[in-house]
Formats: sequence, C-alpha cells, structure tokens
Amino acid sequence: QTDVYLIHDLCWHRLLGHFGPGELHLGSLFEALELLPYTPGYSHRTLRSNSPLFLRTSFEHQDIRRDGRFALPVLEELMRLGRDPPPSAPSTTRRRRTSHRRRPGRDGFQRLPLEIIEEIAILLPTRDVLHLRCASRGFVAIFSSRTFWETRFEIDSERGFLLPVLRNYFERRGGRQAEREMDWRLLYHCTCKLSCSWGFRLEIGTWAVLRWIRDTAMALHAGRPRPLDFRGMGLYHYENSLERGTYREVVEIHAPVRQIAVSVMHETARPSVTGLEFFFEDGSRAMLGYSCRGAREIHGETRWKHEDMPNPYFYPGVRVTIDIENFHGFSVGRDEASVCGVMILP
Repeated sequence: QTDVYLIHDLCWHRLLGHFGPGELHLGSLFEALELLPYTPGYSHRTLRSNSPLFLRTSFEHQDIRRDGRFALPVLEELMRLGRDPPPSAPSTTRRRRTSHRRRPGRDGFQRLPLEIIEEIAILLPTRDVLHLRCASRGFVAIFSSRTFWETRFEIDSERGFLLPVLRNYFERRGGRQAEREMDWRLLYHCTCKLSCSWGFRLEIGTWAVLRWIRDTAMALHAGRPRPLDFRGMGLYHYENSLERGTYREVVEIHAPVRQIAVSVMHETARPSVTGLEFFFEDGSRAMLGYSCRGAREIHGETRWKHEDMPNPYFYPGVRVTIDIENFHGFSVGRDEASVCGVMILP
C-alpha cells in the first residue's frame, strides 16, 4: 500500500475538473488511486517470475504542450468528413413542442413537455436514447435537441475528451457566438470514428483514466460496485467512438464471471487471439470474436506446450479455459494486425 501520492499541480487540477461540487472525498480518492492501473503510454514488455516488471514508455519524442496536454487536433480536422447538417433544430423543436400535447394516446412520455424529456435523456447513454425513439414517440424530438447533444461533450460524458479541442476552437472563432453556432449533433456524428494522431489517442487515454478514477472513487464512497480494472486505453465505452478501420464487439458482464475461454490460432505471421468467451455464475455465456470448431480444448493446465511438439496454434487452434474467482478485467496486447495476447486480471 502506498503511503503518500505526490501529484503535480497541473495533473491535480485536471483530476479535479472531473469532480462536481460535493463529489470529491479524499479517502475514496486514495482508495481509487490504490487501484489505478499503469499510466497511459506504459505497457507490459515482459513479466517473468522472480524478476521486476520491465516497462517501455511511449512518452519519448512526444510534443507536450505547456498546459500538459499532448498534441491536440483542430476541430476542423475532426469534422472534415462531415456532411451538410440536417434542417436546423429550432424549427423541429418548435413543431414538436406544439404537437406534444395534442396526441397523448397511451404513450405517457408524449404527455411530458420537451424540457422534461430532455432532462431524462441527458441522464442516459446516447445509444439508449436513440433506441428509446423506437419505443416512444415522445423521444423522437430528442434527435433534434441541441440541448441534449451539447451535453454529450461535457467532461464526464462520451465526448468529454474533446473539451480542450472545443475550447481552443471557440477562442479562435470568437467565443460565445461560435458556441451558439456549433452543430453538436454533427460533431458527435463526425467523431464516432476517429482518424487522428497517436498523440491524441494518448490524450483520450489520459482522459479515460481520470474519469475512471472519478467513477471508482464515487462508487467506493457510495458502496456501489466499482468499474472493472483495466490497463491502458481500455475504456472505449466511455467515449463510444472508434478508430477508423476498426470495429467493436460488446458483451455485458451481468453476473459474476466464473470461467474465461481464450481461443488462439495461427492465421498470419504469428499466433493471435481470435475470441474470448465468458461463462457466468448463472449459467449463461457470452462470446467475443470466434473459436474454430475442433480447436484443442485445454482446461486447468499451466504447462501444456512442449518444445518438441508441432505448432499447436495452426488451424483449428487451441481453446484455453481459465477458472476465475474474482474477475476485475483484462489486459489486451495488440500489434499492427491482430490481438497478440490477453492477460486476465483476477
């Protein structure tokens, strides 16, 4: 356990920016820092028994600004692939406000004014709000609500990592007037898939770590289940965006995990992880990726590969099942073409 944390003044103020009034409790913050993973930019290089952990840093040769941030893109760069915006939100909003009370029907949300619908939507993830439009006509107007889309860019919301980029943009464009003219929905759409520098990805990872500290500290203080542990830039559900040319698969950890099966196959120049399957305490399971039928099943063996045996990873590969007592997360190692390793964090 750490006795004391020495935090740079600039880093401390960046951390405080994620806490609202009355949310910061130093005892819970200390506990959260004890659970903090490695800093973004550091990753595992090798881990051997009876030897220290060797780390390699990615901070060298990085252009760090005076305010402590890595290379930030300009907003025009992020929006260069955006199309012309749809009809302005105010006209749609006025039409929705007038028709809101004329057709109550059986939909209780249609009886509510748009202001209350907006307050409800602000508390929900964007994906859930967009799905709600299929369940209730009362949420249709949210798609054109400027108020709702603007909240997506608050510091602890999905696009909070863009806050310093937006501040730079508004300073260059005249402040309040540029903010009033911003099409928040178009900006959200343009940043769903990012094509940006490695330095900005590191900035996003730093933002995710600070948000994780805040969420963990608040969960510990309130006695709620805390977020999963992670290593590096693993909190992609925070930002809800992707690098261009990649895709995402998601599983919900809805019950305690009791087993994880890792599928490995030699498809390219080196073996790669093709799938992760989670087995939950309630008997259900969830799969990420895939596992080839006929793969060699390995369970509970720690030393199963021998030097004189042929490459076991060739098609159909192997499937290693690991028993889990307390699942906290996992670390994923990647190269240019594939996932090359997975470390389970029990």
